Amino acid sequence: MTDTAGLSSRKGEALEILRKRDFDSLLSWANSTRNPIRILTSLQFDPDPLICMRAVEALGVISSLYKNKLETLRKMIRRFFWNLNDESGNVGWYSAEAIGETLRNVPELIAEYAGMLPAFLVEEPFEKGTRIAIARIAGIDSSHFNKTVNKKLIQTLNDPNANIRGSSIVALKSLCRDEAYEHVKALSDDNTEIELYDFKTGEFITYRIEQLVADF
Repeated sequence: MTDTAGLSSRKGEALEILRKRDFDSLLSWANSTRNPIRILTSLQFDPDPLICMRAVEALGVISSLYKNKLETLRKMIRRFFWNLNDESGNVGWYSAEAIGETLRNVPELIAEYAGMLPAFLVEEPFEKGTRIAIARIAGIDSSHFNKTVNKKLIQTLNDPNANIRGSSIVALKSLCRDEAYEHVKALSDDNTEIELYDFKTGEFITYRIEQLVADF
């Protein structure tokens, strides 16, 4: 079997695992597959957004296997940040979320990289993904996001883009609920709908902004 054919086969195996969202099979596959990071990264460019987000999630899950090989993860994270840069020529639509899931699963690296994410809060098309990444990291360690980040997120609760408003609520819930509560409450009558990936079920769920406010 040629290397190209082998890569295609391994990618097909990963795709099937993502469709089933079978984490036990995922870990077994990652342990027995050459360069699983490369394969899951490539699947973040799948035409199906659900596969892309499950690939992001899967990358976080297998990152735990590299806790004794942190330099491998550092190289991967730096590549994801590069893909958030216009100069990269390869837009990483889900790179912010991938960074978030990696750091969430390998908190040893949070101090090195979490503080770099807020720079992308105002960078199209990464505003929503960056907010979700911050929310996921802050869910286990919010200490690397300062009050300036909180202020920026609060200011964007009035953004005309519903995805930015909604994902700001999600991030603020993990960062500073008490500080942001009155600002978030002002959106209690916002019935605009947005779609968010649910990491509990592995599915996209449509929410009205007012629902996110009620759950804040």
